[in-house]
Amino acid sequence: MKRQSVLAAFILFYVGDMVPVAHSKQDFLTPAASQAYFEPLGLQIRVMSANIGNNTGEEDATYVAWRMESASYEQYLARRIQSIRPDVIGFQEVLSQNACDGITNADARHTCFYNKNSHAVRRLVGQDYSIICDNRTQWECLAVHVDFARIDGVKKGGINIRGAETPGLPEKPCTYGVNCDETLCDEDSSVSAVTLYIENDEQEVPLRLIHAHPNAGDFQEFYVGSLCRREQVGQIFIGSADSAPLMKAEMRNLVIGDFNYDPSIRFSTLDPMFSEHRQWDSFVAGMKEETGEGPRRFSIHSAKTPEGKLQTTIAGLLTFDHVLSDFATGKCDVMGGGALVGLDEGFQFDSYSEKSRLDHSTVLCDLSI
Repeated sequence: MKRQSVLAAFILFYVGDMVPVAHSKQDFLTPAASQAYFEPLGLQIRVMSANIGNNTGEEDATYVAWRMESASYEQYLARRIQSIRPDVIGFQEVLSQNACDGITNADARHTCFYNKNSHAVRRLVGQDYSIICDNRTQWECLAVHVDFARIDGVKKGGINIRGAETPGLPEKPCTYGVNCDETLCDEDSSVSAVTLYIENDEQEVPLRLIHAHPNAGDFQEFYVGSLCRREQVGQIFIGSADSAPLMKAEMRNLVIGDFNYDPSIRFSTLDPMFSEHRQWDSFVAGMKEETGEGPRRFSIHSAKTPEGKLQTTIAGLLTFDHVLSDFATGKCDVMGGGALVGLDEGFQFDSYSEKSRLDHSTVLCDLSI
């Protein structure tokens, strides 16, 4: 998520004269009987989705826009993540190794001071994870604990910074904050996927792990980014003219990430994201299998409030960060939004580290598979 600072103003302007449309239970994506597609493995899996970017968009010789600059903050988050020990982690807005090439004034406080000799995700997770990133920008990375599964094409405990299957942008690229509009795709946005193999009863069980960080809107430029985002979500579930769907009907599918989309906020048919809402309901709540075996239903495991609303992950306003599956049961919690403390709870910010502060809450799930 970028430009969070103007998000609240946009929401207030946008909803001022609109009345929310009544929702059905399907709109709120009640848990589906997804485990019926596969025999349960009798395993537990801990899943984390963490957007580790921030809301600082300035870029110059000392800073990479939207990315983590403070080394001490990164080290604090690393200790927290390693103590939680997720089996699977999706990191969005990672500071890639080549991003530091233009940083000429880095000092010892800056992540780029030592980034060229170690990958940011490796520093965050330690040595017990295999790591793979998207094939276009390397901003989006997955980490899988070596005791849980191996990533196809990656040596256990190894790293492949551009090995994930990554479809091309469905529309012409643009640079966020410079020339993007409703018809274009932010060049940094992506959806990607890998296949994991879980060791279970001396067999390897395939699992399709899909990482979503589709197109964002820019509320300062006043567009919602729905066209490209809708097409990228389509690349996950139904594919496109240029690529097969990232999900595989013959495998268990786990989808995690920052979708830049809140399925619970819907207004009148004047809503510019009306088609996106319909697409979400179709893909998540009742997608049809190509095999003809009936509707493939995905569960959304996102945490809910006691009132049944999705817990927010952005500034107490929106829920953009989701975990979906067609095989697991269980739910997620938003760190800092309920029973769990925030990922950076207890860190002592100063004027230097403040601009690296995460602008998303991290999502943590304990699921039965």
